[in-house]
Amino acid sequence: MYKRVYNSDTIIRLSDNASIPADESNSDYVKFLADVAADPDCVTDADVADEPRRLVPKSTILSRLTDQQLDAALRLMSVRQKERWRVPDKPSVYFDDPEIIAVLKAIGADPDMVMAK
Repeated sequence: MYKRVYNSDTIIRLSDNASIPADESNSDYVKFLADVAADPDCVTDADVADEPRRLVPKSTILSRLTDQQLDAALRLMSVRQKERWRVPDKPSVYFDDPEIIAVLKAIGADPDMVMAK
């Protein structure tokens, strides 16, 4: 049995969890193709849970907050949280970041709206 990887040509062989790239010079991939030809049900699609976590640009979050909400958020954040927010090499945060969600709720912002695509 095999499983497709979300948003990738890679296949996972479930018997040993081996990652098989889509490369016809790879003997495992050739075997995968033969197995699928013999039994199309031997491969399953990727789970939704396999989808990479979505990132939200910090600039998007800022644009969705009022000045009052932003002031309140900065007052609530610890020094570590503020520095984490300001770090220049991380321009985005995960949409489900529990610290960000907690701050948004505390300032009366709707996390689903602020973190939406």
